[in-house]
Amino acid sequence: MADLPTQPVLHTSSPSPATQKGKKHTTQRNRVYNGERVTNALYNGRAVGHGMYFAAMVNGQLILDSDGKPIPTRLLPLAP
Repeated sequence: MADLPTQPVLHTSSPSPATQKGKKHTTQRNRVYNGERVTNALYNGRAVGHGMYFAAMVNGQLILDSDGKPIPTRLLPLAP
């Protein structure tokens, strides 16, 4: 039987694109809903047939449509 390594194997990822030489950092643009800044929340609605997507959230509350389904963040307008 072969001896197993006693030290854990660490996997490192490549540097982020923003820190790579020659790459420009892109700024994040915020989205707004009724004048409030929107944050993302990963919504997992697969159990009810909605799928999985980033939903819009303002002040800790999901923004829901008339059917009670969370609104995807990408559908809201970008802040000026």
